[in-house]
Amino acid sequence: MHKRKYTREQLEFYFKKLMDELNRVPREEDISKKEGYPSVKSYADRFGSWQNAVNLFANFDLSKRKCLHCGKIIVKKMKTQKFCSDECLRKYYLKKSTKYTKNIEKKIKEILDNKCFICEFNAITEIHCLDNKKESNSKILKAYNKKNMHDYVLLCPNHHQMIHSKFANLKYRDSELVWEE
Repeated sequence: MHKRKYTREQLEFYFKKLMDELNRVPREEDISKKEGYPSVKSYADRFGSWQNAVNLFANFDLSKRKCLHCGKIIVKKMKTQKFCSDECLRKYYLKKSTKYTKNIEKKIKEILDNKCFICEFNAITEIHCLDNKKESNSKILKAYNKKNMHDYVLLCPNHHQMIHSKFANLKYRDSELVWEE
């Protein structure tokens, strides 16, 4: 039988030292990158696995986070964990806009300055897509959720109808949007 290079106390010391440096619970790759520290294999040989060493020595207060949905304090067991349960995860993503509603349309119009791009009429406006394809609520909703509204302008009903009837055109000229009749 070979003599162990590190004692339990030494392994604990190095683990806690690294945890203080990182200000979080160290992962296997963190200790592997450190020169002069025991290897992951040393921890696995002594404690059965890296995870057993983590369970013994880790200060899980460093891993505490708030659930993105309910705000409940959770101990982060994986680096990507953001929710306390699958139910919170589902509720959080359901909260994101899934239906095109009048409220969302109002927010989009506020983003686009609430007036016609051509004549600045603001009583009635319609959303127009600059890619000259048919506007659909799902297409507008996707752009809104991605915060990518640069392909849309607001037009009054008259100017909107003129574009769709091919009496007029909106084109980019020298990175500026120009109205052509």
